[in-house]
Amino acid sequence: MADAGYSCVVILIAVIVWLVVIGALSTWVGLRGLRLYRRVRGLQQEIERLMPMQRIEEINLKAARLKEKQAALQLAVADMQESLGHLSFVTTTGKNLVAPLLVLRYATRRK
Repeated sequence: MADAGYSCVVILIAVIVWLVVIGALSTWVGLRGLRLYRRVRGLQQEIERLMPMQRIEEINLKAARLKEKQAALQLAVADMQESLGHLSFVTTTGKNLVAPLLVLRYATRRK
């Protein structure tokens, strides 16, 4: 019976230590997150102060144009790959058609 009481005390102490550790870690993470939030907010305000809104809009417009050009480039690459597929078919077919003629040519020269 004394062992059961000892085990309960040990388990209670372990749970309390676990709660203290979890609480301390949660507090630490929360404070770090708050510090990061304040830093990001301060940097955003400084960027807005240093860079006029017109410049930000200009950068966003350039980014949109870049995305449009990237989409056009992807379409061009897809078309090029399709054309390469057709070219591969044509060259393979040409080789298959010319190969017997080359064999005949070589055979007629040997005679």
